[in-house]
Amino acid sequence: MLCIHVANIAALLSSCVSFGLIICSRRWDGEVGVLCVFCWTFSFIGSLLNLLTLMFSFHMGVRPIFWRNISITISSYAALFCLSASIIFPNYFLKGQEDNEFYSYFILVEIFSCIATLGHLVEVWMVWIDPTCYMAMGSGLLQVSQTYIASAIVFFLANIVPFKDHPAMIWSLAVYCMCFFCTFVSIICCTFQNQHNQIWQKGFNLIAAVMYLSVAWPVFHLIQDLGQIVFPGSCQNDLGLWPQTRLIIVLGLTAFNFLLYLLSVCDACILRSNVNEEEENTTSSSTSEPRPIETPDEIRASVLPVELSRSLQQQNIIGNHQSLHRTDLRSQQNSFNVYIKNLNIYVNK
Repeated sequence: MLCIHVANIAALLSSCVSFGLIICSRRWDGEVGVLCVFCWTFSFIGSLLNLLTLMFSFHMGVRPIFWRNISITISSYAALFCLSASIIFPNYFLKGQEDNEFYSYFILVEIFSCIATLGHLVEVWMVWIDPTCYMAMGSGLLQVSQTYIASAIVFFLANIVPFKDHPAMIWSLAVYCMCFFCTFVSIICCTFQNQHNQIWQKGFNLIAAVMYLSVAWPVFHLIQDLGQIVFPGSCQNDLGLWPQTRLIIVLGLTAFNFLLYLLSVCDACILRSNVNEEEENTTSSSTSEPRPIETPDEIRASVLPVELSRSLQQQNIIGNHQSLHRTDLRSQQNSFNVYIKNLNIYVNK
């Protein structure tokens, strides 16, 4: 528990330093700068809320399992956001900026961003080792990853080409948005219930995997069409990526999310089989007839030879008679003491 608190504080301070330095430099304009500031701000606010809740015991007013689900979900998203900012930031702000006066600021921003990422990853890893809530298990972390990748796909897909010229891309964007929305609603429901509806979840994951597979061909077809077009330099975004390159990234993320949904289906099947095995074990143990208890004499007879067992039985009989004689003597002594007391009482009268 102490390691989790230390990792949370390290992520809090590092993300605060990162977005504080980039704001002081006043060089965070553009979509990449706004994205990085958003990632560090989310990390800072999430870590601060987690720390304040534990310090002032605000979580005592809600179910403990609900608060653990909320905290691990925020930490998982913060880890993914800080990881993205740590990858995107040097590609845009540090590449070719060695002579810039803000270069040292940017180096510190990148260092503290990596520290914040490491802090959140350690926090998630410590909870994942001994999961006490659903969102810390593999199923919950898969759902968080699926929503994050869907949002990254929409980020790379925006402002590539006019969608009215490519109707198939409208279907692709609709698939990404629908899967993101349904998975996010599932995360909220699982956070409250600390479990998921296995039948509904299995069916949705299978449908989402099929839908992701259906959008792979339109994206691939659009990549081939854009490969024959010569774009001007203004078509590059802040990351320096051409539309065709961004579509290749979108295709790769689509394939990766397709695999994640298939893993979710397999995970739901495994959980269902484990539940069925536990139910069968409980029912078989409850319906099984009780085994008769063997007496010590029966155990000795089954293990020891016949002559040795007979001798032991005779010794036990002798010991029992001796114990009976001792109890008789004790009872006689007690009665004798009673007679003496009665005699003393008679004499006094």
